[in-house]
Amino acid sequence: MVTCGVCGETGNPGGIFCRNCGAELPRRGVGVPDAQTTVLPKVAGAGGEPPDAAAQRTAHLPPPPDAGWQQPYPPAGEQQVAGYPAGEQPTEQQLPAYLQPRTTQAGYQGPLAGYPDEPPPLPLPVRDGPPGRPNNRGVILATVIGGVLALVLIAFGLAIFLLSQGNSTHKTAQPPIVASSSAATTAPASSTPATSPSPTTSPTPADATLKAAQLTALKQLAGLVSQSGTARSGIQTALDQIGSCKSINQAIGTLTQAADTRNGLSGSVSKLNLAAIPTAPQLVASFQQSMQESAAADTGYANWGRQVSRSCKKTAPHTSAWRDAQVHDGRATAAKTTFANQYNAVARALGQPGITPAQF
Repeated sequence: MVTCGVCGETGNPGGIFCRNCGAELPRRGVGVPDAQTTVLPKVAGAGGEPPDAAAQRTAHLPPPPDAGWQQPYPPAGEQQVAGYPAGEQPTEQQLPAYLQPRTTQAGYQGPLAGYPDEPPPLPLPVRDGPPGRPNNRGVILATVIGGVLALVLIAFGLAIFLLSQGNSTHKTAQPPIVASSSAATTAPASSTPATSPSPTTSPTPADATLKAAQLTALKQLAGLVSQSGTARSGIQTALDQIGSCKSINQAIGTLTQAADTRNGLSGSVSKLNLAAIPTAPQLVASFQQSMQESAAADTGYANWGRQVSRSCKKTAPHTSAWRDAQVHDGRATAAKTTFANQYNAVARALGQPGITPAQF
C-alpha cells in the first residue's frame, strides 16, 4: 500500500498519482517489498489541509504528456475531479497545466513572413537549355523542318518552270513548214523568170542529158580522189618508220611512190571532160594544187629519211627537209579543203555523197 504524502490517502495499489488529490505518489525502490513503504508525514494546516495545499497540488503534477499519451483524467465538466466536494469542479486556473485547454499564445499574429499557411507548390521541372531562357527545342525543330519543306517545294516548282520553258523554246525553234510544190505553182508569174521551167513540169530530154553528163564528170573526179586516198594510206606508216629509225629505206620508197602518184593525178584531172559541171575550172584548179602540194610534201619527207638514214639510232631528228615538208603539207591540206567544199556542192545537187579532206 502507498500513502499519499499530500492528503494522506491510502489504498493506491500500483498507482502513480493519488486518486484523491492527484499528487504524485512516492515510488518504491527497486527490490523493496510492499511492507517497507515510505510514508510521508502529514502536515496540519488551517482547515485541516496542509499549508500551501494548492501550490503543492500543482507543484507535484507531472509535465504535459507526449503526443499519443492518454490523459489520466478527463477534461473538466465530463467527470468529477477527485479531492473536491460533490458538485464542485475546479476552475481552469486550479486545474493542472496538462488539463487546461490550449490557448493561443499572446501576441501571436499568424504565421511568420515567408512561411505560408499551405506548403508552396512543387517547382516545375527545369528543361534543358541556357539559364534564363526557355527551351524552344520543339519550336526550332518545327521551324527547320518547315524551312526544308519550303526549299524542296521551291526547287520542284523551279524545275517544272524550267522544263516548261525548255519545251516552249524547242517548239519555237522548229523550222517553219515549207510550202509544198503545188503551193509554189500558185505564186504570181512575175515572181519567177519566164524562162525557168515550172517545178511541176517534167524534165526535158536536154535536162536529163545534162544531168547524166554531170554525174559522169563527178564520178571521174571521185575516181581520182580514190586513187589519191590509196596512195595516202601508206604515208603515215612511212613517217612513223623514219621517226623511230626503223625500215627507213622502205619508208623512203613508199613516200617516193606516193609523190609520183599524186603528180600523175595532177596531170590526169586536166584531161577529164568536166564541161557539164558549171564549176569545173575551180574544181580542176583546187584539185591540181592539192595534188602538187601533197607530192611536194611526200618528196620532202623522203628527203628527211635520206638525211637521217646513216646517223639515226632511236629517234630521227627534224632536219631542214622535214621542215620543208611540213610547209607543203599545210598548203596541201588547205587546197584539199577547198576542193572538198566545191565537190560537195555539186554532189548535193545531184544527190551524191560528199567527201572529206582526210580521204585523199
